[in-house]
Amino acid sequence: MHNYNLKNITARSAEPKIAGVVNDHKADNLNIVALHGWQDNLASFYPLMHLLPRYNWLAFDFPGHGHSQWRNNQAHYYFVDYIDDIYQVISENYSTPVHILGHSMGAMTATLFAACFPELVRSVVLIEGIGLVTTPDEDVVSQLRTAILNRGQSADKNDKKASRVYKDLNSLIKVRMAVSDLEYEHCALLMKRNSENTELGIKLRIDPKLKHHSGFRFNEAQAIMATKQVKAATKLIVAEQGYEQIKHSIKIYSKYYSELSVETVKGGHHCHMQNPQKVASIIREFIK
Repeated sequence: MHNYNLKNITARSAEPKIAGVVNDHKADNLNIVALHGWQDNLASFYPLMHLLPRYNWLAFDFPGHGHSQWRNNQAHYYFVDYIDDIYQVISENYSTPVHILGHSMGAMTATLFAACFPELVRSVVLIEGIGLVTTPDEDVVSQLRTAILNRGQSADKNDKKASRVYKDLNSLIKVRMAVSDLEYEHCALLMKRNSENTELGIKLRIDPKLKHHSGFRFNEAQAIMATKQVKAATKLIVAEQGYEQIKHSIKIYSKYYSELSVETVKGGHHCHMQNPQKVASIIREFIK
């Protein structure tokens, strides 16, 4: 496996502490902040960071993922709280606007963050994610009810699942492979960072509460209004074998970005890991 030779940092010092990595390059106005997908971690960007070393990278694990701390026992993982996480990381580490790169859930947070804080964003790259996941108006109450009822039930189930110990990292990697289209080496990158060694074996670091039902989402009209407020130039990278949901979302949201261009690449939902050379080429040309 490639040695990516990156420096571990604390990207946010306030609790829950956020873990990140940076490369050792220093170039003016070439700062990229990378936002990973749900239940992934910053390691999904290692291949791109390796191929684009002339940029100043900061990739971080969202709370509950990778090496970052979990939210406290009373807290849940609301989508809008990720926007606060991004704001605090950028505020703590940069004094000038940055390029934002997001994959999947990270792409959706990139959209909402760029809408909320345009003064902090130079450009946006979305990989397999556009707009926001929404809830129809008529389902808002039932979604909240279901989320609350499921919290207690899923807490017991998820706690048991989270306490499951794998005999070695290889076993955990194969579990991830069974539920994704990723090759062994890519699952190894993700699961190595999402797990830890214990006396009994390998244990997941992911907070089981990440799997709780979301209590609230924007409706489509609100998501469209947010998308309209993304003023930065935006590049969307779509995978040929990616999620059908993304292709559906393109039809809804693409016309509302102020400046959006779209490119399709070979690969699946994690095309930035499966086809990093092409994705890196698109990013290099776009940021240039």
